[in-house]
Amino acid sequence: MKRVLLLMLALLAVSICARAEASTMVMVYMSGDTLESEDGGGSADLNEMIHAMQSGSDSVRVLAMTGGCSKWQMKAISSEAVSIHEIDEDGLHTLAQLPKTSMGDPDTLAQFLSFGLREEADRYVLVLWGHGDGPTGGVCSDPLFRGDTLMPEELTQALSASLSIGQKLDAVVFDACVMGSLEIAQSIQSQASYMVASQEMTVGTGMRYDRWLQALIQDPDMETQQLCTAIAQTYVDDNNFGRFGQTCAISVLDLRRTDAVTQAAERLYGALLKRLESQPGDVFDRRGALKSFGEFDGSGATDQVDALLIAEAFEDLEPASCRALCEAVKRMVMFNVSSDDMVEYANGLSLMMPYATGAWANLVLQWYGPRAEDSDYAALIVEMESRVKENAPTPAVPREEMWTGLLDSASQPRDAAKLPDPAQMWEGLTDAR
Repeated sequence: MKRVLLLMLALLAVSICARAEASTMVMVYMSGDTLESEDGGGSADLNEMIHAMQSGSDSVRVLAMTGGCSKWQMKAISSEAVSIHEIDEDGLHTLAQLPKTSMGDPDTLAQFLSFGLREEADRYVLVLWGHGDGPTGGVCSDPLFRGDTLMPEELTQALSASLSIGQKLDAVVFDACVMGSLEIAQSIQSQASYMVASQEMTVGTGMRYDRWLQALIQDPDMETQQLCTAIAQTYVDDNNFGRFGQTCAISVLDLRRTDAVTQAAERLYGALLKRLESQPGDVFDRRGALKSFGEFDGSGATDQVDALLIAEAFEDLEPASCRALCEAVKRMVMFNVSSDDMVEYANGLSLMMPYATGAWANLVLQWYGPRAEDSDYAALIVEMESRVKENAPTPAVPREEMWTGLLDSASQPRDAAKLPDPAQMWEGLTDAR
């Protein structure tokens, strides 16, 4: 099957290579899931792209791969196949319908990228569109394959398989919830220059494709950082039109700065790990005063917390490590914008620090556990999550059951009655000192 798919894509690339070269190739990897089947969000965004391209452009090309959805609202898109489309001044054209495969399979993403990268361009931008749940849940869930998602290590695998040695994507844009974390940045730092992502749940209408594509068409020579800023700014500017309220935040990250943040986070988390052994209250009291993304709009705690707020909370305990983390994060976050209600809480980059996700502890332990031996950052997360799990009033939920009405603002919020109550979880424990 994989050989057949490769051959079809190769023949397809030859058939369109005679077209004019684009200065920017935008590749949209769209796993529709319930965002499309229930709300038509994918079709709405594709229509925005069509609208933007109607003026015509020799400098911008838009390719889209669609899949992972039981019913597409746009009649031109089949739910029985994974399809590749081109969007231009004449609308959406289906170039190929490929065998149905999981959008959560790194091979599917790699094949799409390989196809798009065969087309000569000065700049390549990848958009990952779908449900997102950060490092422990991945992105682009496919309900046709039991909620299969692209996990961070699979993102690394897909990009590495499709890029030539030394080649990088200019930007990776996550139109998905809670993907603005250090772990996601780590997974693509060697394969991309910039990352655009939200720390918080994304509003149901997603990015404003017509506006930032029109800006790119009007100024095709704009720098990539400027393009990423336009993507972020137009998203927040448009949040009042979202069905799920105004709470939103998004940032532009310079992936060249990822290692510095990683080193600073390792240093702080290593120090906190030592404190946790003797004085757990010092750690849990301060963590308990922080809200994690997902709690702000009532979707439920993700335990992904703003890095600068973590540094502020623990500064009295570890001043040097916290200052180093602040400095590294501020250099990495090139642009950060949010709705008024999030200004004090979203500074551009999230770190995992467990406190309230005991009901989903198995997912956290499953991902960070194998990394704990070589990473103080992962080791602290595992130790804190283990204690969260012991005190959680609800059992762990199997991963495949988490994707129904649970993860994004575009689906129903989590049942508040099933969420752990932090006050109950930590009663008596934070007095251990």
